[in-house]
Amino acid sequence: MQVIGITGSAATGKSTSARLFAARGIPVFDVDEGVRKLYSGDGAAVLPVANAFTGVLEGKDIDRQRLREHLLSDPSAFNRLESIVHPLIEAEIHAFLNLCREKGEKNVVLDIPLLFETGYEVLCHFVVVTKAQASLQKARLQKREGISDLWITSLLKRQMSEKEKCRRADFLIDTTDSPEKMEQMITHILSVISGRDEIVSLR
Repeated sequence: MQVIGITGSAATGKSTSARLFAARGIPVFDVDEGVRKLYSGDGAAVLPVANAFTGVLEGKDIDRQRLREHLLSDPSAFNRLESIVHPLIEAEIHAFLNLCREKGEKNVVLDIPLLFETGYEVLCHFVVVTKAQASLQKARLQKREGISDLWITSLLKRQMSEKEKCRRADFLIDTTDSPEKMEQMITHILSVISGRDEIVSLR
């Protein structure tokens, strides 16, 4: 089974690219969605996060805006949060991969925003990095509900530079391109992975 990691800076089109793989019947594990589930209802992170950060519990869910406020006011809070969430999400990733192996899947996708920063590239046979024009990236970020300029700045500081991500990539997808060009790139990636095509230098 080939594991394809998708990563990239914030708002560069990771989820859009992952959906293109999913549309071809390839199982996708979305880490952001996994974290949302951990933060809601009976999610395993709800109580530990609520105990670690005062006032973030809203009903049965973690209020992510209140959590962001804690993270912005105390840089060390990121480490506390990661010590809770990372082991839980890592267990979810391994459970997903094991299930896909049992089902005999040929290819799977891990959509992980901080793939390199957290070391999850070791799980991947190939890494796809998404990128977009800076103006488009900023416009996408500003459209996200509850995301302040201060949070955007904090988020980008915690991420590896796009230049370094692109250097480490096996493939690049520019989501500034038309949907047709993105589809062509997905086709090329899958052809390379299956051995039907030669890799194109994209760096």
